[in-house]
Amino acid sequence: MDAAGALANLLQIAQRALVDGDEYWRGLSRRRARSGSFRAQAVWLDSATKQWTSFSALSLRRERGCGRHLTTPRADRRRGGAGGGLWEAESVSVFHEVSLPLAFSLGASGGLERRVEIVSLASGREARNTPWANGRRHYDVGGTVRTLDDLHTLVAFFEARRGSLHAFRLRDPFDHKSCAPSVTVSPLDQELGVGDGATAAFSLRKAYADAASAYHRPIAKPVPGSIRIAVAGVEQSGFAVDAGTGVVTLPAAPTAGQVVSAGFLFDTPVRFDAERLDLSLDGFGAGRAVAVPLIEVML
Repeated sequence: MDAAGALANLLQIAQRALVDGDEYWRGLSRRRARSGSFRAQAVWLDSATKQWTSFSALSLRRERGCGRHLTTPRADRRRGGAGGGLWEAESVSVFHEVSLPLAFSLGASGGLERRVEIVSLASGREARNTPWANGRRHYDVGGTVRTLDDLHTLVAFFEARRGSLHAFRLRDPFDHKSCAPSVTVSPLDQELGVGDGATAAFSLRKAYADAASAYHRPIAKPVPGSIRIAVAGVEQSGFAVDAGTGVVTLPAAPTAGQVVSAGFLFDTPVRFDAERLDLSLDGFGAGRAVAVPLIEVML
């Protein structure tokens, strides 16, 4: 849905509210200002920018002696202004290109989640399926907070992300290399694809494989400056990396049959999985966070 479509939907909502009355509108928007204004919000994913965008909001006011009406559009952003109206469109970024401080990241606990739906049949056999193409990781960094300065840093980071609103980078202490944790990154670590003579852009990925199967995890948040690329086993230079998407662009397309490989460090995109921080003061200069859950976001 584009901005015009979202606006059209909002207008339809407002028109229906005028017909069905305040109860319908109130249940729809779930937000009511003291002045008697109501507002709705349309949210859609922009396929070009990969960002969530919101169109907020249409106000419906009850004026004395005038009944219900839809106020005229305005270009301001005031809630419950004198005229109410249509707020300007604003882009809401769902990802901040900042990293949780390493002191918190490297002391995190957590692990990987997979979701499998299992149906037990009358014969005793099972039918298994998964709705997830990728696993999802969960973390808790509460145990890394030990001082008041740590609490201050964590609160500032939480506020800057608006709680769980904006996602950010986390250096997974268990899995943040294209190779094993104790091994040095090499440009031959992970195969990205095979040249066809025309394609010059390749997406970073990490393979988790054994003799029975292989899973390729998309790597969207590589660590800038850590990426090494090889074509047909020869390390390359002059390539470009989009650190926000994990796409590597070579200066020239590899010829057909040439293997493109890479080595890199990477971060996991996460958000806070709680709307509040539970903090405790344990002593002079010492504090702790009861729990600070994080959850991986799919980009």
